[in-house]
Amino acid sequence: KLNDQPRQDPGQWFKATITAATRFEPAELNEDFYNQAFGDDIVHNETEMYDFLRNSMEKQYLDPANTMMYVEMRKRITEQTQISLPEDFLKKWLAYNNEDVSPEAIDEGFNAFTENLRWTLVRSKLTRDLNVTVTEQDLLDYFKQRVRGYFGGNSPYITEDFLNDMARRMMENQESSRDAYEEILTEKVFRKAGEQVSISSVPIAKDEFNQKFEELRNSVNPENQAEPDNDSE
Repeated sequence: KLNDQPRQDPGQWFKATITAATRFEPAELNEDFYNQAFGDDIVHNETEMYDFLRNSMEKQYLDPANTMMYVEMRKRITEQTQISLPEDFLKKWLAYNNEDVSPEAIDEGFNAFTENLRWTLVRSKLTRDLNVTVTEQDLLDYFKQRVRGYFGGNSPYITEDFLNDMARRMMENQESSRDAYEEILTEKVFRKAGEQVSISSVPIAKDEFNQKFEELRNSVNPENQAEPDNDSE
């Protein structure tokens, strides 16, 4: 048996040379550390550092919380707004513009199509009533934020000139600009509409919140089965 054999020195088979020894130590909280960790001229002292971290952690949950609220707002608005649609005509129009799609497939997706169409009409009305506009600066800021995401957010190598140049290049793509316009417009409409209603905060445990958000994502996109991020408190 292996356990009955005499213990042998591993040095008979292996040889190692220690070339360096390092240890991690807490960084000194100074200007160089703040600029390297958070970007130039964003955090200047320990109080601002904790405020920045607190706001960043809050935003991780504020964005999905707003998404959940916006989905509920859209559902209620469309349910309370009765819009009659010429369904027979729309089915013929869909068949004409999608010759490779079977009538059964059109029937299967017709309810989702009409729901989105009704919301588009409602959103157009809200856009006018709430005086919502999307400016070129909105688009520029949107793409600048996307560029920051590509490079890790606060990279010291990302200058304002670089951001502007990259964002304007991305804006030249008509499809990307159109998608960005739609996303910004919808966000602004929801934000403006949210100012017209009373919003109450409800305490909720992190795990329960993640579960509710995951259920919402799967209801919108049943194929999305990704696990929620539970690493951040």
